[in-house]
Order: sequence, then structure tokens, then C-alpha cells
Amino acid sequence: MLHFQKLFNHVLWMTKGNLHLITLENIERKMVEYGFDRGLTQKVISAFEKRLTTYGEIDFQLWFSRLHYSTPEEFQHEQVAISLYKNISALVRC
Repeated sequence: MLHFQKLFNHVLWMTKGNLHLITLENIERKMVEYGFDRGLTQKVISAFEKRLTTYGEIDFQLWFSRLHYSTPEEFQHEQVAISLYKNISALVRC
């Protein structure tokens, strides 16, 4: 999951003053740029899209900026992690 942490905390340059940079488009673009597996990228963006729809843009941006080396709740369930590990090669490179 180290790739996620680099993406979330270093690549998007998150500070309180630039939360507006946290968009699904920017997240997806950076995942592609970093060579994330297409399937993983789609799963992450889909999960984030649901969260954004449920909580709204500002709450999503704040939540995302506060992940700080933790895995989003949507990916903490054991069966989800096992499925991702088995099906998406990008996680093996962590």
C-alpha cells in the first residue's frame, strides 16, 4: 500500500490551502502516471466516487487529505484485500 501513500500525500501536495486539487480526475491521472494496474485504478475510483456522492466534495477532500498512511475503509475488509491481492498485480509490487 506504499504506492497509495505516495500518491495521497506527496504527489497531490495536500495542504489545507489546496484541497481543491483533490479531485477524482487528479487521483486517477496520478494513478495512471504511476503505473497502477487499470483494474485497481477503476476499483479505487469507483469506491471514491461513491464516497464523494455520499458525503459531498468538501467532506471527501477533507477525508482524503487525512488518510495519512492508512488504507481507505473501503479496502480494509479482509475479503476485499484478498480479492485485490489475488487479482491485481500492482499490489504485489508494494
